[in-house]
Amino acid sequence: MEEQFEQALAHYKNDQLNQSMDLLNQYLNINSSDLQAFLLRGRIYYRMQKWGEAMNDYSLVLESDPGNQEALSGLEMVKNILCYFTPDMFNP
Repeated sequence: MEEQFEQALAHYKNDQLNQSMDLLNQYLNINSSDLQAFLLRGRIYYRMQKWGEAMNDYSLVLESDPGNQEALSGLEMVKNILCYFTPDMFNP
C-alpha cells in the first residue's frame, strides 16, 4: 500500500492532480489514519482551488497532531484566500 502513496506523490509532483487524487482516495480507504496522505490530499485540493475540502483535510490532521506546521500553514493560507477583501472593488 505504501507504493500507492508513493505513486500518488509522484503524480502530484508531475501536476497530475486527478490521478494523484484517485490513488490517494483508494489509499485512504484502507489507511484512514495516515496523516501524510491527508496532508497531500489537502495540498491537491488547495491547488485545485477546492478550499472547503482542503480545510477539512488540514483540520483532520490538526485534530490528531495539533502542532503540525504544514497543516497549520495550509489552513491559514486557505483562510486568507477565503477572507480576502479588496475595498477598491466596492468603491470605484
